[in-house]
Amino acid sequence: MWMFTNEGIYSVKSGYSAIRHKVFLWRILNKALPVREELDKRGINCSLLCPRCEESIESIDHIFLKCDRTRRELFGSNLGINFQISRTTDFIDWLISFIYKTDKPTIISLASLLYSIWHSRNQRVFEDKIIPEEVIIHRACNSVFSFRNARSGTIDPHHTGNRTILASRLARATAKVKWIKPHQGVIKINCDANLTSEDVWGIGVITRNDNGIVMASGTWNRPGFMCPITAEAWGVYQAALFALDQGFQNVLFENDNEKLISMLSREEEGHRSYLGSIIQSIISLVPRFRFCGFSHVKREGNVVAHCLAMIATVSLNQVWVDIVPAQAQSCIAVLGCI
Repeated sequence: MWMFTNEGIYSVKSGYSAIRHKVFLWRILNKALPVREELDKRGINCSLLCPRCEESIESIDHIFLKCDRTRRELFGSNLGINFQISRTTDFIDWLISFIYKTDKPTIISLASLLYSIWHSRNQRVFEDKIIPEEVIIHRACNSVFSFRNARSGTIDPHHTGNRTILASRLARATAKVKWIKPHQGVIKINCDANLTSEDVWGIGVITRNDNGIVMASGTWNRPGFMCPITAEAWGVYQAALFALDQGFQNVLFENDNEKLISMLSREEEGHRSYLGSIIQSIISLVPRFRFCGFSHVKREGNVVAHCLAMIATVSLNQVWVDIVPAQAQSCIAVLGCI
């Protein structure tokens, strides 16, 4: 069975387009991973204990389903998979069911995390390195984004020169988009997150009043998110703390992640995961404002915050009062306001 075509049949085209994580899933499903239980069956003399927890025989079921470290990593990721309360006993059966019931982006995220877990296992075996659980999750997130950026032809924003080019392109692409003023007396706070370098997200926040005048802006760095919505949620949380620090009482937070804004507007705490805890933290800050709202905006209307998020690697945890840094000023000039 080849799960990455509608017919279930392997083709050169589908195989070529599949990233290593898809192939890794295929190896799991066909019991082709060299776990110690399988090595022992083939007469290879080695310890049978799982190198990650050293508590049980290393099998596919153990390393991906029963190992305590793996359980924490799956649950701590944005996927929020909790085998602790599940009756699942066969990982391959569970994986097949997951593949058939889940959309492809989520499957890729799971495959990336499983691959990262396996890679950390190999580092333990061959390099005697113990990789922290949060780093394993970070690596999986970065791998997915590198693949998506490569396929979309996205410019690498890690280099200073490219950040300037990308900001210019964003400004030109949004020439017809205008920033919409909030109601009188309300401060609109745009925020965004961007994967700036390995294992690190940049957070950009800009605040403007009902005349479109910049009140303050800021950039922050934050490592360790499995997927964009978690990073975006942290960006909103950082924006809320920033707004309180600036003394703003009537605020409207604007972000381009529609699902996140929907969760915040309904005060939905989400499942028990890191994302859920961030959502809960944001909601807990709402009563500290006189008025607090959440609004979705298309990505083109959130360009200034995105530019700030991109430069977070060179402007570490900085705040500007009444202005934005020079790299983002061209975006404001193009967007204007209505």
